[in-house]
Amino acid sequence: MQLNTLQIAALRDQGALELFSHIQINTTCVNFSNAMGMAERIKTTVFPKTYRLFLHFFIYIFVVTLSIALRNIDSFFEIPLLLVISSAFFLLEKSAMHLQDPFSNRPTDTAMTTIATNIEINIKQLLGESEIPKPVEPYSFYAM
Repeated sequence: MQLNTLQIAALRDQGALELFSHIQINTTCVNFSNAMGMAERIKTTVFPKTYRLFLHFFIYIFVVTLSIALRNIDSFFEIPLLLVISSAFFLLEKSAMHLQDPFSNRPTDTAMTTIATNIEINIKQLLGESEIPKPVEPYSFYAM
């Protein structure tokens, strides 16, 4: 980023860029840098083991409380209902665990490779270069 900023400043000093274009490019660089910082903070966020333990503990408390509240219902309905409700909560917890790290190049993650390749293709097309990479092909039903 620093080299890009220096090159942009050099172009401005040579008169190759107007003041407005220089300001817009610098603003874009700052926004890009901020977005990179946000992505790095998301990637390095650590979820402690106690998070999962507390979540399971509260799901168990909820299921026990629900079973006590449903004691007047016939057990043929109560047991399947408790299984369905508790399964839904455990599946949500499992989905959250898969989604908590969105930059690991897994099917549930943000398709960073595809996004970066598309940006590269668009920039090279705007610059009129001849060697343009091919878009990333999906592996099976998703693109990384």
